[in-house]
Amino acid sequence: MIRRRPRCGVRLGRLSLPLAALLAAWPASAQLRADENRAQLAADAAQSPEKSDAAGTNVRCKTGPVVKQLGGTYWIVFSCDDSKSLIFLSDQRNPAFPFMFVAMAKDDRYEVRGQGEGDKDAAAPAFEALMKMPATELFALVEETQAVPDGSKPPVIK
Repeated sequence: MIRRRPRCGVRLGRLSLPLAALLAAWPASAQLRADENRAQLAADAAQSPEKSDAAGTNVRCKTGPVVKQLGGTYWIVFSCDDSKSLIFLSDQRNPAFPFMFVAMAKDDRYEVRGQGEGDKDAAAPAFEALMKMPATELFALVEETQAVPDGSKPPVIK
């Protein structure tokens, strides 16, 4: 079971439209229901009493992608145009599909949230791996996605 971190101010409601467009563009994530995700993000944001730096921005997460193995399964990773935040989309062959994680930078740490309709137990090891990953590794992953030429497709996972 995936443990959710306490809601400490990162409001993700503004991510829903760019993510919906991104998810529709990638076959590995096309089955995610953007409307449900948008509603969940709005509900999460409504329950968050504090405002954050990310609350007033329209973050687009389409830089990359790179493929990473987390918790024994493959995830397609994009960075956002704030040059700090990341999204992790489950590959179609991942038992957690369709599932995604959003890692939002907050000061010198990351807040990770996950959602999707896939097997949450299958996503749990990846969540644990993300929670143990130091912020420096996540910042390095942002740089790795930025090194991918524009318009590239994710590498084939064998």
